[in-house]
Amino acid sequence: MTGFTLDLTQTPSLRLRRGRSLSLEGLLASLAPEDVPSISIGTVQTLAGTLVDCSADFHGDPHYRYDGCLDVRKTGSGRIAASLSDLGITYYCNLEFVTDAANDVFEAKVYVPASGYDLGLRVVVDGKLHSLHLERHATTPNAIHYVRVAFPTARARQITLEMETVSSLNGVIVPSGQGLTRPAAPVARPVGVLGDSFFRGAGYSVGGASGLETAGYFIARLLGADRIVNFAVGGTGWVNAGSANAFGGRLPEILGSGVMALICAGSRNDDGESGIQAAVESALTGLSGVPFVAVSGPAQPGFSAVNAEVAAAAASAGRAFVDTLNVIGPELTLPEGVHPNAQGHEALARAIAGGFSIGQAQATVAAAMAAREAVSLTLTGPSGAFVKTGNDVALTADVSTGDPGSVTFYKAGLPVATEVVAGGLASTVIAGIASGKHGFSASFVPDDRFAATTATGQVSLTAVDDLGFTDSFTRADGPPVETEGAVPKTWQALGSGGAWLLAGNKLANTTVAGGSHYLVAEAGAPDGAFEVTVSGSLVIGGYIALRATNQTNLLRLTVQGGQIELQSIVANAKTVIAAGTGGAWVDGDTVRVELVGQSVTVLRNGTAVPGLEGVSCAAWTDRTLFGVGVGSAGSNVAFDDVSFSQIV
Repeated sequence: MTGFTLDLTQTPSLRLRRGRSLSLEGLLASLAPEDVPSISIGTVQTLAGTLVDCSADFHGDPHYRYDGCLDVRKTGSGRIAASLSDLGITYYCNLEFVTDAANDVFEAKVYVPASGYDLGLRVVVDGKLHSLHLERHATTPNAIHYVRVAFPTARARQITLEMETVSSLNGVIVPSGQGLTRPAAPVARPVGVLGDSFFRGAGYSVGGASGLETAGYFIARLLGADRIVNFAVGGTGWVNAGSANAFGGRLPEILGSGVMALICAGSRNDDGESGIQAAVESALTGLSGVPFVAVSGPAQPGFSAVNAEVAAAAASAGRAFVDTLNVIGPELTLPEGVHPNAQGHEALARAIAGGFSIGQAQATVAAAMAAREAVSLTLTGPSGAFVKTGNDVALTADVSTGDPGSVTFYKAGLPVATEVVAGGLASTVIAGIASGKHGFSASFVPDDRFAATTATGQVSLTAVDDLGFTDSFTRADGPPVETEGAVPKTWQALGSGGAWLLAGNKLANTTVAGGSHYLVAEAGAPDGAFEVTVSGSLVIGGYIALRATNQTNLLRLTVQGGQIELQSIVANAKTVIAAGTGGAWVDGDTVRVELVGQSVTVLRNGTAVPGLEGVSCAAWTDRTLFGVGVGSAGSNVAFDDVSFSQIV
């Protein structure tokens, strides 16, 4: 990690007894009356409006940020869910978004699986909880549900929907004309919790806690977390792997998550196991890169031996140990006598969070976040915003810092490839692009989440069925009708007077008496490369027509004063945009014009013309007619080998 030294003064190698009492109710105190939501849930949509779909682009979704998970995936039914863990961890997928200023109501479209448990919901408004414990609503198994959230007044709000029992979701419905945006500010305080069922939650279906109501969740909130990832698995411990894996076995996903603080607790499940201290020490050594780690042991009487070994290991690793033994007595457990009830989780949260300095932990995390190298990503595709339908699309992600890591490429919000960064670059090819507009994005994730930030980039392209044309005029003399090729384009004359004719396998208009006259064809796109060979004894009377509307509104190239000149013609009034310094074109020259958005570059015989490289031109960027032209002085100009193509 560059520029950051972990301050261990906040984690002395001694046991910290529970000290001050922290109020969990303080998490609710500042929620203004106009931000208190009214919530209803049913299987019928009640809000007429627009569904803002979720994508599987975890780092780059334009509408949502996903809290509680490491990544997201598209299910077979097209909904979004947390990506599956390789280590037996069940992650949440909580939507976070910002509403429009005019919004006072929305409906989340979610799926409740076969279990049919109550749907638990907490709404977080601008970082403030609407309730300490989840609101619980009856559900129908195997059914779509609509979670309606209404506020007394309209305003822009940053919302996080924390939901239990929901297995996947479609997105959020907002009134017509409104939208949702991903929070602009990056996550500042990501916190993880690691433990057993005391942090994972137990007995939810019979009134117990969900993973969003455990002591671990509340501690993360007391730390001011704006991202919470729960790595706890019931029935496990530091040594006891249960049905999944022991605490230390979850390090790959913890270290890859980007959490900067980790709260570890447990476990009574290690009672009678050997090698507890060694297992804890090994896990904490593996977590040495995490800036802040706090550790506690079992929270109930009768597990003092486990508690002592965990405490010794924390001291050896230089991490704070908070002694919570005996915090959870019989009165703070569920009727089954093992797991904490709601009051038990609150008591345990106060005990652990009261055993270390919240402010110092926050400062440690802030310093670590600031010390990371800031990475940016530039995603590029083919030059210009248009490609020919069926062509392959090459995408390249340029990672600004060159940090080691990987880039995942997305098409329409779905992952298509993940590539390792080499020399600061990662590339992929999308085969056979279909007709229409396509959005692509790419997300960089560094190998070391503590050393560098993630980064995203986007690019959009439109695939056009009839993009381009070509004509070498190798046919009988006479009027030109259409271009050559498998998909010929009609030649269109702009202007009256004179006649365009093919003669000797070249195109010319030798009868122009006055004014400017053009012959153009539909290119299918405003961006691309237009190329033509000029010939004749007097080429200064010729024009190259670009992005034309008609004969009085277009861009054009011509020769003036011995130089090639780019002109804008608007309502027949000429404006010189730029002039080259490489001389005029002459008989036999091939002129190529590359247009990408507002950028225009002119090449003569394969070499860029000085003064006409990357010229900015805002006029006519949406027009798609290209061709050639002549003025009254151009009767001796001819053209050959005309083409328009995608820039490659």
